[in-house]
Amino acid sequence: VIVTAVSHLAHNPSYNRVFCFTEGDTAQIAEIVAWFRERQVRMWFDIVPPLVSQGTLRVLESEGLYLSRFTDIVYAEPVSFQSQYGGDLSIQQIESGQSFGDFAQVLSLAFEIPMEIVDQTEHFTQIEYSHPRWRRYLAFVDGRPASLACVFTGEQATSIAVMGTVSEYRNRGCQSALIRQCIADAAEAGSDLVVSQTGSGSTSERNMIRAGFQVAYTKMLWTN
Repeated sequence: VIVTAVSHLAHNPSYNRVFCFTEGDTAQIAEIVAWFRERQVRMWFDIVPPLVSQGTLRVLESEGLYLSRFTDIVYAEPVSFQSQYGGDLSIQQIESGQSFGDFAQVLSLAFEIPMEIVDQTEHFTQIEYSHPRWRRYLAFVDGRPASLACVFTGEQATSIAVMGTVSEYRNRGCQSALIRQCIADAAEAGSDLVVSQTGSGSTSERNMIRAGFQVAYTKMLWTN
């Protein structure tokens, strides 16, 4: 089992997570829950249904957790795409050393991170996505930052780790364009697969399936 906590992102399900949880970890649930509560952050348990029993789920419930959402792990074969954007849509890669100001603003608005800490968010993302294999993209609509994506280009698998769109710019083709860009990055890197996770039945999942993704499996997120 792998546990992470980031106190100033207390309500962001991308952090404060318990990963790789199986039936054999059930006895540690109380200790893990206490560890998060000491840090006063909201916790998220990644649960893959075939790897646990009903007994494990009852223990999670007894510790005050509840099933919050279902997410799907999706995958696709990397292929090269030609850039096909509308006249009002453009994509820009954020290179190392460039300002993360627009990126932090879109991230905050898309994921409801308080704008009061946007400077902290900018600093944090600069550190988190600093590895040379990260590629960071912003989609612009009419010249305004509207959507973002972060993709880690590995040799065997490329992962789309973060993707979000500001509410007023949804249904404008931003995410579909970014998905195609990420798939093309995976092909360029020579990866065998491109993978991601998305809400079951969500608009994001439908966009990914249209781009060639398939669902590998579904997992549950339990939270407090």
